[in-house]
Amino acid sequence: ELRGDAKILITLLKGGPSTTAELQASIEKNNLDWAPDRITRTLERLVSFSLVENADIQAGVQETPKRKRRDKQIMLTYPLLKPGHLRWLTQPLSHLLSPGIMLYGIPALLLLHLLAWIKVLHPLVGSASALAATVHTLRPSLFMALAFGNYLGLLFHELGHASACVRCNTKHGPIGVCLYWVLPGLYTDVTQAWRLPAKQRLIVDAGGIFFSLIAATVALAGFLISRYPVCALLCSIFQVTVLINLIPFLRMDGYWMISDGLGIPNMMQANKELSQWAVLRVLRLTAAPPRIFSLPASRRRIYYAYYFGFVAFTLYFLWTITVWYVPQLGHLAGGAITGLYSSFRNHLITDAAKNGAKLVVVFLPALGLALYYGRAIRRSFVWLVGVLNGGRA
Repeated sequence: ELRGDAKILITLLKGGPSTTAELQASIEKNNLDWAPDRITRTLERLVSFSLVENADIQAGVQETPKRKRRDKQIMLTYPLLKPGHLRWLTQPLSHLLSPGIMLYGIPALLLLHLLAWIKVLHPLVGSASALAATVHTLRPSLFMALAFGNYLGLLFHELGHASACVRCNTKHGPIGVCLYWVLPGLYTDVTQAWRLPAKQRLIVDAGGIFFSLIAATVALAGFLISRYPVCALLCSIFQVTVLINLIPFLRMDGYWMISDGLGIPNMMQANKELSQWAVLRVLRLTAAPPRIFSLPASRRRIYYAYYFGFVAFTLYFLWTITVWYVPQLGHLAGGAITGLYSSFRNHLITDAAKNGAKLVVVFLPALGLALYYGRAIRRSFVWLVGVLNGGRA
């Protein structure tokens, strides 16, 4: 947590100053006897932790890293439901998001669904790859019902974030549709949550996961009562949604929970700085120490554990793409193209729509991965060339 001068300054910045002169006036108005160099030092400290835009605070307090990172990851957004339209839902749902309920409810539901997967769902759907294969073999009507239920569950997930903002007495933006690395999805604008204390930000971070667990529990109960296979598949998909959101190495809910828990606003930037520093040290070039070195020792050790996990996850992810996804891409794309051609020849409109959707789902991840890793490789190459030409960081 911020302390001393930094805490005082960030509190003043929330009041609206957008330039250094306005900040100085606000300090004098609050009867604080601060010399200009004291203000400058404190601003530089806030800049080092990405809490303000720059030393001249042209934009005042920085918007939440969630909002800024979302602009880079989400290629297209279209708001659908404004906060006023959601109030009749978010207000009552916010009562589910008390710290006590979440503290015990999330672990209990995670344990429940772990047991449900082992005892009930795994014998039916098998592994995650088998789940995907089962979805692709459904009849068109069941496939559409499953797709509708999936996006209804994603909407409920986003309502978890919006309701958490209501619970914490802060505003949230609209819920809308987006392309997240060219994958269709939903989003909630929770920019204002960045102004909350860390404990309340954790409620906003975990609200979506909690609501996804509730949706999975409803689907599980529906399957146990009716034995309707779509309910079992929906429960499995919701469980996968929770699992993906818990991965702390992607900018999903689990990432923000660790970020807010450690008090590091931008862990991906910290990963980048530490990696570049390590490369420069290996090359025996001068390297400025990463800002993460200024953290207290206890938090720095936790971050190091996270960093090495991030490196291992990235290597494993690249390996999995190489040995599993690329071969599957050719197989699934070929089947979808053949099915689409056959549907058009036989004038089967519903089958054609299903195979067209399959083709889009198969190719969109490939496009997103190509864009993401292409940009990362290009930027790394440009940085390394610049360093080698300049001889220093």
